[in-house]
Amino acid sequence: MTLEIIIEKGDGELWGRFQKGNYLATTAGQTENEIESNLRELAVDYWNHEGKTDRSWKGFQEGKLKFRFAYDVQAFFEKHNYLTVSYIAEMAGLNASLVRQYKSGIKHPSLEQVKKIEAVIRELGKELAAVSLYGGS
Repeated sequence: MTLEIIIEKGDGELWGRFQKGNYLATTAGQTENEIESNLRELAVDYWNHEGKTDRSWKGFQEGKLKFRFAYDVQAFFEKHNYLTVSYIAEMAGLNASLVRQYKSGIKHPSLEQVKKIEAVIRELGKELAAVSLYGGS
């Protein structure tokens, strides 16, 4: 079973949550690993106490529980601060000042804006994955 953890930036920490059926688990932590560990504990606890009667948890096995992360725009730029907002905004055809406001949490992007930013990030990922470095002498 794979659950999507939504990561959001909080005041000095990250917030994480997932929803499965009627169950919503939330936690905070300094790292994704801490959030994942906390949410794993919450999922197992839910399963042991209530989840066995929740049809959306059919097939749950503690050892096979996997998570994947999804970031809000603000948390993404916090985590990947080596990427410049200006470059991503330019590549997405967005105003850099507006994207900086998304990053700081002053404004929140529409779904359309999020999709544009996400498309650029995915393309950068493909480019980075194809890089081969030479450490010649």
